[in-house]
Amino acid sequence: MWEEKEFLICVKTYPEYSSKYIETVCTAAVLKDTGQLIRLYPLAYRYLIGERQFHKYQWVKAKIEKNPKDYRPESYRIQPSTIRVGRMVGKQQDWRLRKKLVLVQRFINIRKKH
Repeated sequence: MWEEKEFLICVKTYPEYSSKYIETVCTAAVLKDTGQLIRLYPLAYRYLIGERQFHKYQWVKAKIEKNPKDYRPESYRIQPSTIRVGRMVGKQQDWRLRKKLVLVQRFINIRKKH
């Protein structure tokens, strides 16, 4: 079931050609509400139109759903037409805020579950 979620993009891979998806980019993000690390695939990043092209360390809102064809718990699909980009996090030289959001907050949320 598709749900709108907000997440911070933290990794984008180099484009890979695919016979099934033309060209894809595997993208990793951290969900804002839970701190869970997710994998967004497939995503034809080069073909996203204008404002839908996001950058690393940028907040994004979009509809995502657990990928039913992928057994990995972190794998989600994304509806490219629903992508709305938000603000960038930190400056290129300011890694403290990025570290807090990607590593520290995620660690705190994991510890709360156990």
